[in-house]
Amino acid sequence: MEKAITFQNVGVFYPKQGWSILRPKKIQEGYWALKDISFEINQGDNLGIIGNNGAGKSTTLALISQIISPSKGSVATYGHRSALLSINAGFSQSLSGRKNIILLGLSLGISKKVILEGMSEIISFSELEEFIDEPVETYSSGMKARLGFSTAMVLHPDILLIDEVLGVGDRNFKKKSSEAIKQKLRGNTTAVIVSHSEQTILELTNKALWIEKGVSMAFGDSKKVMEEYIAFCEKKTKA
Repeated sequence: MEKAITFQNVGVFYPKQGWSILRPKKIQEGYWALKDISFEINQGDNLGIIGNNGAGKSTTLALISQIISPSKGSVATYGHRSALLSINAGFSQSLSGRKNIILLGLSLGISKKVILEGMSEIISFSELEEFIDEPVETYSSGMKARLGFSTAMVLHPDILLIDEVLGVGDRNFKKKSSEAIKQKLRGNTTAVIVSHSEQTILELTNKALWIEKGVSMAFGDSKKVMEEYIAFCEKKTKA
């Protein structure tokens, strides 16, 4: 099988500058968001990333999408084009939904001609026809999520990165989104999904990575890893 994503002893340090009380010089403070994370998935694998808030899940997605670089170790995506779908996706707030579709498509390395050819389908899938020429700053978080999700669904990235987006929107759109992902994942698309939903992870992924306070706790079969995670959370609640 062809590799899709590889992490080798990856660490991410977020520095914070401070001053030493004992000596008049700057010292580097901060924390490790990820510590020595290693895993590998193949093309067509679907990886769920689970863990409590602040575990390092979104940082892992940011590394895969090359928004940030590791402080140590290496991340490889083997030349595949990736799309990060996040509630806090980097839209240009003053531009319309239509223009943001073009910007997102271009950021994926897709030609403007292909983006424009898919524009009607993207708008239709998003169900935002009434608002598509309004500034994105007037959109709710759910509307922004639908815009980004619909763009990536139609423009076919090789690696689909989803950060809690499936939890946004009304019941019908959530169902439509899940079905669209299932259809896409039957092909050769690789997906990495961050979600707190046990059902989402078990339905849409075959592998899972559990991160706790930046440390990899388990990696492997989704069902097995999810069972370990749930048992950990229940034990923590009773303690």
